[in-house]
Amino acid sequence: MDNISIEQKAADTLLERGVRVKVQTPLFLRVFGKKTMTLPVPMPKLGTSLRISRIYLSMGIEDKKLDDLDMNDLLKLQAMHGSKIALLVAHVILNGYWSGKILARPLAAWLKWRMPIRSLYTIMQMVVLHGGTADFLNTIRLTRHLKMTEPNLSQETERS
Repeated sequence: MDNISIEQKAADTLLERGVRVKVQTPLFLRVFGKKTMTLPVPMPKLGTSLRISRIYLSMGIEDKKLDDLDMNDLLKLQAMHGSKIALLVAHVILNGYWSGKILARPLAAWLKWRMPIRSLYTIMQMVVLHGGTADFLNTIRLTRHLKMTEPNLSQETERS
């Protein structure tokens, strides 16, 4: 088994179980002595996955161009899309229609200052790369081979 398939299985397992990420608590909880709290990162639902896909595609990042970037270009890319990455992670944490519509932007703004950048990027990578696109592709391929719209041979023609 090669390293890529091991990483794929590990990411799939983490997404199925959900991951917990520690972040610094808001000020009103720190007053009571609580320093950190854990936020769950569950397996995204289809609606959440569609929102994440839209956000990621709106960034316009192409894998081929990433290899050719120097340090200045990488910093420009981070400055332009850092907020979108936080928004993407906020949608994953909330994982709901109304909570995503109402609370995603405030949570993203809060996450930018409370969650380590490595955690944000790791969650984004896990969800974008391993967040169900393989399952979607397999389902489409299976449906194509089943040809569910073709008439069965056992169906009789209608008689009047």
